Amino acid sequence: LEFPDIERNGFVFSDGCGLIHPEIALDIARIFKFTNISAFQIRLGGAKGVLAVSQEQFENTQNKVILRKS
Repeated sequence: LEFPDIERNGFVFSDGCGLIHPEIALDIARIFKFTNISAFQIRLGGAKGVLAVSQEQFENTQNKVILRKS
């Protein structure tokens, strides 16, 4: 799934912020005994950045994590 960066006047505003499905966020929260999770700082393969918990972008896909190019 392609999830484009937010760019205006040559600047990137999304700056590596991807998305994570709420189910996966809850699974991770349970494992580490966290509550009220809204975002994660991650390193995944060669990517690093932040994943915000969001339901909207996952409606028509099997993906559970969406990364941006940035």
